[in-house]
Amino acid sequence: MLNWLFGTKKTEPVLSKVDYWKAFELYALFDDLDKVMAVLEQMDDTRIDFIAFKDWFSEELGELEGANVPDFTRVWLWFSPGAEWDRVTGKQGAELGRSVFKRADWWKRNQDFLPGSIVCLEGEYGVVLGDSEDGLFGLVRWDTDKDQDAEDWRGIWGNFLAMGGKVVEDHEFNFIDRYGNLKRGMETENRDFVAFKEEISWFLKPDSKVVFKEGSLRLSEEFKEVFPILTTLVKKARTSYLSIDGTDYLLLAWDGIDGKICGWLNRLEDPDSYAGGLSAEHELLLRGISGIRENFGLSVPALSDNQEWMFLGSECSLGLGDYDDYYEMMCADEKCGQIDSSDYMVFVVEANGGQVMYERASGSVHMLSHDHCFENVAFLPGQPAYTFHTINGVGTFVDYVEILAGQWMEGIK
Repeated sequence: MLNWLFGTKKTEPVLSKVDYWKAFELYALFDDLDKVMAVLEQMDDTRIDFIAFKDWFSEELGELEGANVPDFTRVWLWFSPGAEWDRVTGKQGAELGRSVFKRADWWKRNQDFLPGSIVCLEGEYGVVLGDSEDGLFGLVRWDTDKDQDAEDWRGIWGNFLAMGGKVVEDHEFNFIDRYGNLKRGMETENRDFVAFKEEISWFLKPDSKVVFKEGSLRLSEEFKEVFPILTTLVKKARTSYLSIDGTDYLLLAWDGIDGKICGWLNRLEDPDSYAGGLSAEHELLLRGISGIRENFGLSVPALSDNQEWMFLGSECSLGLGDYDDYYEMMCADEKCGQIDSSDYMVFVVEANGGQVMYERASGSVHMLSHDHCFENVAFLPGQPAYTFHTINGVGTFVDYVEILAGQWMEGIK
């Protein structure tokens, strides 16, 4: 397909403004953005990052509404999975966020080459690879059985359109996979990993390198004694060791009661990377199965819902971090005494920024959150609402882990 240099140029008809807006669902996108503004106005959130995002979004929406040719790039970035919108609204804004991102992403993919885009030219289909040159994408791997069949369109998006090229939403490839890898000669893909990729599609880049490895999981007698419910859960799991872009993981997967695969992707870490001062039980957990980087597919409510990460030794930290100012302000407003949190170890972080922590001296567990999706929590007596919470049935780190394991046991066959 080298005729873009010498072939006959096909001039595509220019869409009218009305047809352009219909083609990219911009009317619906603006409706969604108005809903976003309404949600932000209704939320009573005093965090600095929330207030900043609300101001940014309000200003951006005004500019978009006044633009003759609106550019939704910032919206696309803010509403990408795990980005600003997810961080400030959490589960409350998840459905609306997905709707905004789906439309903004379709618009963005029709402005230039982006990794993972499926493209079509002269009846042939391909996928844009993640290889870039000075930030430019456009290396297209075509759907043929050739070992090497990539064509370089980087920096010439306009030429591609002029030749009749277009982006399509989906296509069933014959010879390559969704990431541009040749199917011929590939090993049969791990079905648990396939389920993970479908559920957590943003975790891998189009050019991510995945290598499955040999490995076996052995739990110590101490682990089995301290975490009996978790031990039962882990023994029921299918285990896969793999590396993704050079980082090692353990994939634990189960068949859910809804007939779908669910699981944990645990990141294998060097103990030297752990935060100092982890509890003995926490380190025991990490030595056994490591911490959870992603969880997916469970059809019943659990403590793992909407969590950014859980238990990861290298991510843990002492104190409230970004919540310090928020907590101090809430205590001042409510005239409450502040808890000395300098010895509190954060071991779980929610997608919206909430934290679960244990006091190193006593081992007691609390959750600090301005907004959460859990029904089994209560405000900590003597503290302002929407700051510290207790979790029903959880007194210690071990309680938290075992309750989590029990919830997953209820959701698997």
